[in-house]
Amino acid sequence: MKLQDSPKTHITKALASERIGLRGKVISMVNRSLDEFPELLNRRITIGLTRAYEGSAELGSSVIRLNPKNLSFFTVGHELTHLLQGDGIPFGEKACDIYTIARSSLFLDTPPGYLRIGRNAERSWKDYSNSVQELCRRAIEYRQSHRRYIMWLEANLVSLGKHRASKLPT
Repeated sequence: MKLQDSPKTHITKALASERIGLRGKVISMVNRSLDEFPELLNRRITIGLTRAYEGSAELGSSVIRLNPKNLSFFTVGHELTHLLQGDGIPFGEKACDIYTIARSSLFLDTPPGYLRIGRNAERSWKDYSNSVQELCRRAIEYRQSHRRYIMWLEANLVSLGKHRASKLPT
């Protein structure tokens, strides 16, 4: 695995100066996540570090910053999704969560940070993650004719948490 710049990514000096194991983890996770983003195929993503929060993205550029402590594929996907907002993906943190979860099962390794999914689903994420993903996909379809798709989704997610994980609300 290359631990330096590649055709898909550019690493900042801060990331380049990190120990090789941590740097390799971050770069590997970003490269694996980029496989799920064909829209970013022709963009070179700059990867930096942050210690203040889980991650950030600079809209209008191709810069993401990630906190390597407890880094998840969900966080990487969430920040990459931010780079697409305004280009078919609506703005906002909850919308970013929805579109990240709907995109790929790779991003189901941890619960979303902004969507209200209910306590049961959060505590037993592995049991609920596939159902949450299906509801997020339905919400994106629902959005085409209903502007309050996030409210619809969160109501269904809370309802899901009150039932068994395999039983989707209708």
